[in-house]
Amino acid sequence: VCPMVLPDRVVGAIELVNKRGLPSFTQPDADLLQTAATAAALVVDNCRLKAWATRKVDELSTLVELERQLNATFDPKRLLRYVIESAVRVGGGEAGSLLLVDREIGDLYFEVATGEKAHEVKAFRVPVGSGVAGWVAAHKEPLLVVDVESDPRFDSTIAQSLSFDTRSLVAVHMLLRGQVLGVIEVINIPPRIASRQEYLNV
Repeated sequence: VCPMVLPDRVVGAIELVNKRGLPSFTQPDADLLQTAATAAALVVDNCRLKAWATRKVDELSTLVELERQLNATFDPKRLLRYVIESAVRVGGGEAGSLLLVDREIGDLYFEVATGEKAHEVKAFRVPVGSGVAGWVAAHKEPLLVVDVESDPRFDSTIAQSLSFDTRSLVAVHMLLRGQVLGVIEVINIPPRIASRQEYLNV
């Protein structure tokens, strides 16, 4: 076994088992494997850097387009829809929504929704403190749920009512002068992204 080492961290390991035709591996074998492991570590790191750079370019392009939209229209609904659609696209999710706080009633309603159940979901409201969106609104903290079935904060009522398979989601609160205006959700983000906390910065 040889570690895949970068100057500042270990990114993995390469293991060989049962040398063919010989009783055991030799030191030259180990030296050769370590050389291969070092090269493999650089390849892995370069791939990660490329993926990170691609994501940042995509995010920057989204911000530039948002600025263009802001300058081109004063229609708030159109702008909000663009924000949600961009969040879903950047995150690779299946659907997204923007829930706003109803100050008179004290719950959240769906102002914008995308995905196959977009029209139906607008009939529902979410009490502040209930479900993932309600939890985020109440605690003023973003939340990434990699597996909804294992998180007690997830309320399956809406998903079951719509026959929508919710597997993972990310929810981020919107603040203005310390007050929560609403919550943005992206549903069913890919596992490779759902496992990384930096998704909360999208």
